[in-house]
Amino acid sequence: MRRFFSVFIGLTLISGLYAQRGSDLKSLKGVVTAESGDLESITIQNLTQKFATVTDKQGRFSIDVALGDTLLISALSFRAKKLVIDQTFIGVSEVSIPLQERVNELEGVTLRPFGLTGSIVADLDSLSPQPVTDAQSLGLPNAGIYIPTKNERMLYEATSGGGFIPLNPLLNALTGRTKELKNRIRLDRKNKQLELIIERYEGWLFQDHLGIELAAVNRFLFFCEADPLYISTLETKDEFAFYEFLKRKANEFKSLE
Repeated sequence: MRRFFSVFIGLTLISGLYAQRGSDLKSLKGVVTAESGDLESITIQNLTQKFATVTDKQGRFSIDVALGDTLLISALSFRAKKLVIDQTFIGVSEVSIPLQERVNELEGVTLRPFGLTGSIVADLDSLSPQPVTDAQSLGLPNAGIYIPTKNERMLYEATSGGGFIPLNPLLNALTGRTKELKNRIRLDRKNKQLELIIERYEGWLFQDHLGIELAAVNRFLFFCEADPLYISTLETKDEFAFYEFLKRKANEFKSLE
């Protein structure tokens, strides 16, 4: 009987404490704000009372609190914030809680595009040259056919003809048209070589390394053409040998000016 009475008194005291605690709870209305980001479904937890709520589309919420309770405001896109309820929160119509956007910061990140290390020797060993994509590699029809230039087509027309004695080639040879077309083709090929050289080296080689002004590049290359070694050195496709040839000719060219 004494034990039952003690248990009854204990339960009565506990119930009284909970009832008193519940009567201390007040409804707190609030709104979360931020410069950017979605304000809906941000979690508002009362860590002391062990319950929670979430914000609506405008960032507004309502939660019961008592003096001394701790609120935790958390969301994936914002930094978590803790608030301790004091007298300033009691009796106000609405509280405004600013949030800071969460920024993920990476430490010590080194970007290495294409897996390159920055060491030329190491990168050359690891890189594998990719095949060139062109008409032949794609298996397109007539991919290997050479397309003649306008002057080459005119020369073919001038030197071909039908009949027992083709008159067209004979007349063109007598009038000098055939020789003229051959000279045109020879000039076209020279100009094409000049264009390829200028396109390959642009201005960095002529101006920075050879000391040839950009305005004088064409005159310099015409000067190089007069050397018998020009064509043979160019046809070897040895970049170093051709550069040495240009360097020697540049000294000769500048000494004449």
